[in-house]
Amino acid sequence: MIPLFPKCRALFVLGAAVGFLSAAALWRSGQPWFVCLGVLLLLTLAACLFASVQAVRMHSRILAYFYTLLKPKDFIEGYTLLLKQARVRPHIHFSMLINLASACTAAGDYAQAGEVLDQAETLPVAKRRKSQAILAGKRCHLYCSMGKREAAQEEWEKLEVLSRDGRLVEPDVLEQYRVRIALLDGSVTAQDADFVRGTMKQARSELFRTDMKFLLGRIYACLGETAFARAHLAEVAACDRQLTISAQAEALLKEL
Repeated sequence: MIPLFPKCRALFVLGAAVGFLSAAALWRSGQPWFVCLGVLLLLTLAACLFASVQAVRMHSRILAYFYTLLKPKDFIEGYTLLLKQARVRPHIHFSMLINLASACTAAGDYAQAGEVLDQAETLPVAKRRKSQAILAGKRCHLYCSMGKREAAQEEWEKLEVLSRDGRLVEPDVLEQYRVRIALLDGSVTAQDADFVRGTMKQARSELFRTDMKFLLGRIYACLGETAFARAHLAEVAACDRQLTISAQAEALLKEL
């Protein structure tokens, strides 16, 4: 993360310089070479750790615009610039592209989301099968958002195959996407509503909680439970309009 932020790069360079000067001063005072080298390595490592912590904090503040404040368009604008200057390892670059693709989907820019996922697929990440599972899940979500049932089903089948290989795909994740596809078919059940409601309670981010709330509202609407559907959709409609599901929830409320 350090290369992403000039401030963090400067902190690391400053710390490393302090380590070099301290080691040089010890050398001039007659200390053994291994003591000087140890001081240099210790201070450089401390500078690296401190700069890394600061970089993670700065990155988390940027992610908050999307996952907590529900402002994907603001996030996309800043994160795109960050990605252009990124000189990070492939697995970090992959994670950043996944964040950007998710934000594009949330903002309703489906074409850009697809392009970003295509770009992520070309990266030589170490855990290839894990990255394939992540990409399949993100594509399934994207196609469900676009209403492309066949394409979403194809990605879900990839996830199902990968789920048999260790713990590449959690059962709840697989079930969540199955419910999304079932909603496109209009074949959701009360059990699906119970599953989504339970998943929503365990949400780790405001974005996921809101997305599950929207999904639950649509399921209740499909089941004819108008009062429950209205209650959930109204909460989503009240969210920031940078979320495309906010406008979609308001449109569905007018139809109920």
